[in-house]
Amino acid sequence: RAERSHLEEGCGFEAVDVRLQHTNLLVVSVYLKTGTSINTRPNSSILAELISLVRNWKGVWIIAGDFNTPPEEIAATNVLAEMNGCLCTVGVPTTDQGREIDFAIVHKTLEPLSLLRIDWSVPHKPHASLALRLELGEGLCPAMMLEQHSMHIEVAQAVQGDHNSMASPPTEGKPFQGEWLQDKLPQDEATQHFARVSEAAQQGESCRHSWRTVVEWITTLPRVDGADDPERVKFQMVEFLATGSGEAQPLIDQVERLARQAKDSEYSEDKAQYQAWLEEAQSGSLRPLFRTVKSHELTTVRPFGHVEPGLRPYLRFLQWQEIWGATDCAIERVMQVSQQRAKEEAKKLMALSGQDYFQRFRKLPNKAPGPDGWTVQVLRALPLHACEWIAEVCRRVEVTGEAPAQWTVSLVVLMAKKPQIERPIALLHVVYKAWIKSRYYLVEQWLESFAAKAPWDAARK
Repeated sequence: RAERSHLEEGCGFEAVDVRLQHTNLLVVSVYLKTGTSINTRPNSSILAELISLVRNWKGVWIIAGDFNTPPEEIAATNVLAEMNGCLCTVGVPTTDQGREIDFAIVHKTLEPLSLLRIDWSVPHKPHASLALRLELGEGLCPAMMLEQHSMHIEVAQAVQGDHNSMASPPTEGKPFQGEWLQDKLPQDEATQHFARVSEAAQQGESCRHSWRTVVEWITTLPRVDGADDPERVKFQMVEFLATGSGEAQPLIDQVERLARQAKDSEYSEDKAQYQAWLEEAQSGSLRPLFRTVKSHELTTVRPFGHVEPGLRPYLRFLQWQEIWGATDCAIERVMQVSQQRAKEEAKKLMALSGQDYFQRFRKLPNKAPGPDGWTVQVLRALPLHACEWIAEVCRRVEVTGEAPAQWTVSLVVLMAKKPQIERPIALLHVVYKAWIKSRYYLVEQWLESFAAKAPWDAARK
């Protein structure tokens, strides 16, 4: 179905909503004005509308068409970051004038599944035709999955005023599940204990966060045009959420009406904000729009883009295995010696308390998390006694030399670097990173002592 369209000076876009299994796909056909930069009208207005549209879209999306500007110009700005998208290009001219101005921008989750091909057997020259294929089946391949702890909302408990309570970590629970194809992660005590701590901590954090969200929403009702008496609505909301009694439909109708009104208002505000942001570059200040990226560092073509998406992870693995000279397993003797030395050193260290971690968690930068549901926001929200649980886990790791299996799994993100190679960034477990940071002075001391005799400090070229 048609979702939204925008036309200005013969340019613009048309967006349609395609319903897929479990999600909505927004497909946008775009045409920008030729000979005009992206930060002047009408292109700035069109892009502002597009950014606002995709940022408020609850699903995935594809934008494709004739941008009348090279992809490098888009990549050199913050437009992709604002959209939460990735460029999808063919890396060759798409017009018979030798320019690549036809390409796609896709939601970041679709980029690994996208295959873009060029076809010159079309009647609408001077432009070639682009065929974008989504290999959705490849996105369902078995992969390393860590248990995502359910976020239960204990509203009745929150209504009674016990907003800061958290359940104690249970001594027993279901086995921790994590699989890579058919190989399971270790089921040792450290892994099981951390799984129980994770479940208790995250459920408690979710309870408090969810209730705060409800309270904030209720208190903002008077500021919304057409809202009923806020005190009456608050009483009805609390009664219904806590006990399930009362009439639900009037509340549902009001929530839907307010949600539509808020969405329209946010969309209009976003569009005005992004258009001002885009056009500000024209007034002389380029910083809001353009990143500090050198022209030779820009890349819009990734390796293996011409092969099927399902093969790309394996080709990347083989490429980096060769670069790093990786082996299939750890060198057992080295691991044993390193573990023993770490345990001996840990005996000399003073244990960090829950208060230490409580203070450190609140200073953590908001970085992307690992795969099992722990986030920086969760760490910041933990009360002191939950930080004591984390302190106990970390101390166990130090004295036993055995870390939870959850800490050994990371998400690897490949950043565009050159057409021949990408830059891998590993997203580690946030609790592991917080623990490492608290003891990082030991790593710095070792680096200083080892630097003088290190034969190399980088990957082979």
